[in-house]
This record gives sequence, C-alpha cells and structure tokens, in this order.
Amino acid sequence: MYVQSLKNLHKTCFGDGDAYTDFFFSERYPAAKSYVTEREGKPVSVVYARFFELNVAGRKLEVPFFTGIATDPAYRNRHLAKELIAKACRDLENAGYPFVLLHPFNHDFYRKMGFGTANRMSRFSPAPYVAPSKGERVARPLSEADAEAAYIMYSAYTASVTASRTRSRDEFFKAFKQFLKDGGSGYLILHNGIPKAYVLIEENEVTEAVAQDCDAFDGVKECLGLRLPLHDARGDAYSMAKALDLRSLFLLLPLRGVTVNARFGYGGKTYELNIENGDFISLTEVADKGYYEVGESELIEIALGGGTRLRENPLSDVFPEYNLVMFEKY
Repeated sequence: MYVQSLKNLHKTCFGDGDAYTDFFFSERYPAAKSYVTEREGKPVSVVYARFFELNVAGRKLEVPFFTGIATDPAYRNRHLAKELIAKACRDLENAGYPFVLLHPFNHDFYRKMGFGTANRMSRFSPAPYVAPSKGERVARPLSEADAEAAYIMYSAYTASVTASRTRSRDEFFKAFKQFLKDGGSGYLILHNGIPKAYVLIEENEVTEAVAQDCDAFDGVKECLGLRLPLHDARGDAYSMAKALDLRSLFLLLPLRGVTVNARFGYGGKTYELNIENGDFISLTEVADKGYYEVGESELIEIALGGGTRLRENPLSDVFPEYNLVMFEKY
C-alpha cells in the first residue's frame, strides 16, 4: 500500500504513465535508499538515492545518484525538497561517500545547495544529407532486437572516455527495451551494414546519442532536423554533483601526478592539503584564515566538471579534466 502511494506521487509529479512507473518501482526503487517526508500519513516529498558504479581513469567508484525527486504540488514552496536533499546528503556523507550526482530539473536550484556541473553536453546538427552509394549509409528505426548492437557501442564509447557511468549488460538491456516499450524511439545507423551509432528519441528530442566514429551521424537523412547531444567540456551544463566528504574525494579520485602544498578555505574552515607526485598525503584543518575560499560548486566542478579552471584557485591543477559521461533516465 505504501509503495502504491509513492507510485501515485511519482505519476502526479512527473506525468509518467503506468509502464515507466512500474519499471521504476520494480527495477530502481528496491535497490535505492529512500528519503521521505510525510504529512497526514502520506508521502508528500521524496528523494531516492541509487548507487551505481563510475569508472574514473580506470578506478571504479560506487557513487550515489539522486533520482525521482518529487514533491506533491499541494505541498510545494515549503522547502520540503531542499530539506530532504540536505538530510540525504548528510546521511551519505556520514556513510563516507565522496560526492553525490543527479540530473537537475533546475540548475540554479541545485547550485544554491552547493551542487556544481559534473558533465557538459553540446548539441550539433549532422552534416547535410548526400545520397550515398546503395547500402553504404542507412538509418533504420530501432527495435528491441538492436539491444545487443547498441550495448556494444555503448560499452566501447564509455570505455574510450576518462570518466563514465557504466551499465551492466543486463541493466542496459532492461532499460533499452523499456524505453521502446514506453513509446520512445530512435535509429540504428549502419555503415555498409555495420552498426556505427544509435540515437534514442523521447518526445521528439534526442536524449542519448552514441557513436563509434565522430562522423557516424553525417549524411544520414533521417537525422536531419534533430540536434544530437554529445559530451563536450565546453558545452552546456548537464549533470551536477555535490562534494560530501573532502578527504574521501582526494583519496578516491585519481589526481594529476602533481606535488601540491596549498591552503584553502571551504565551508567556513581552512584546510592544508599535501599531495606528492599525485599521491594524497594529508588534509588537515588549520586555524589560519585569509586563503582562497573554494565554493562548494566550484570544488566539484574542478574535481569532475572537465574544464573549470580558475588560475587563483589552489586546487585548479590537482584534478585531471574528466568530463564525466553519464546518460541516466532509464
């Protein structure tokens, strides 16, 4: 009965149909940690923290991901979601997680809570269509039978970047097929009969585009008029993250190989950081004041965001530019 109340809240807030709602609560909800605010015996605000694996420069990290953040329309503008997200962050910080991720509905809302850009995307239009030789380039509608080909391309693509969200074969297959069952569509793009790319389309917008070659989308008639999202450190803000535990962040994220002795302010405290040849040595709270104050969103954008480099910031040379790749709805 309680899960049904959560389903009703989900459908009220997101407008999702029964098919995706059932998928969410059968595949996502059981493995997630739930944070719920109740009023009059029913859930009115909720945050789910899923736990999944990121591959960062060859190192695998378990990271929480906030999803399904919802507040009943009748209870909005009471700071319920903000309070619940803060509570969830404290809980995950106490559990030792270095940061938390999410796909934001409103970047400004989350930036005020200390979230910063974790990855960026640019949208581009494929090159104009030129009639190819017979059979050379084909874009055909996706079907469930294309899950294997899409997974092979997804795996190759995420393995080729420095940091990415990794999905198991089983998880990818379930999500891919559910996407099509829920009315999503897309194209499998073949060059001389060999799959080279795929796109997923929801409500007439491309939500995921994965290619093996940078020009895989060029010359494909069916893609005209659709702007394709690809990860780009110079693109628009997409996913966001919030640093939870500084020490865990420096211990778990691969560093640049630099030697750093720096003092910086963060969260009203001053820290001294020591790194030798890319190895984390120590992070110590000190009494001194007057050093560069590193904002919450600034720190995580430097650590994960792929390109945020401020010359005065003492941490600007510590982290590589990861440009995290992460598609996540299904």
